[in-house]
Amino acid sequence: MNPNSNLKLTANPNSIRIFWGYKKEGLEKATFYKELGETFMPGTPYVLAPLGLNGYLPAVLNLDSNLKLPDEVALIVYPTVDLYNEARQNSLVGRIYTYSHEGVFDMKQSRGQFPGTLENPVKHNSIDRWAWYVSGGNFDWQRGNSRLLALSSTKNVFEILLSFSKDIKSKLNQYEIEEIIITATTSFATVWFYSQKSELTFDLNTIGLPIQDLIVVRDLNSKPFYLRNGNEALKIEDAIYVQYKFPRESKFYI
Repeated sequence: MNPNSNLKLTANPNSIRIFWGYKKEGLEKATFYKELGETFMPGTPYVLAPLGLNGYLPAVLNLDSNLKLPDEVALIVYPTVDLYNEARQNSLVGRIYTYSHEGVFDMKQSRGQFPGTLENPVKHNSIDRWAWYVSGGNFDWQRGNSRLLALSSTKNVFEILLSFSKDIKSKLNQYEIEEIIITATTSFATVWFYSQKSELTFDLNTIGLPIQDLIVVRDLNSKPFYLRNGNEALKIEDAIYVQYKFPRESKFYI
């Protein structure tokens, strides 16, 4: 019997890195999608899993470039923040991966951050963007289902979603939602729902999201993508939300 077969491969919500990426100026959209699907996105778990990566859930939003909204967003999940920092700062492979972003993203605009609690959302240190999680449980983001919303409004999106989060927290079990992670500015937000209990097909009105005050720019359910031989590529032609499935290193959970 494998002595590690009963390990819980879960991650602390504080260590889920949230990324908003903007396409590098001058890079054609078709080339951007090709580089993401064939190299950057599958390469992320391939390179970072040996360094402790727990889960990777990127999405291409495929929005009108005139809106100046993120082109790609992602959850980069580590078991702990210490492991993330170790991979990024104290590993040559991790540092090379960090610099690889510059091949496809405008890194003057693209930013990552960790979420805070609902009671204390974390504001990014250089832009007016806040991030928080609602339930605070430890989950395995390679299991279950996820649903991603991209929302905009002429009203204050941050305040709308903070209020929504406070209202729904006590009702998560009722809607079979296990976690919600939100990143928001005053005009745009990404909202990730997660559950192993349901497929997250609820109507947005049903869960109390005030969509009368919001524009649902994208509503995407995660699609599993398995990495088995290290040379899998994803063809990206439109908006897509991917839940990568890949082996984890048990030593990071013992």
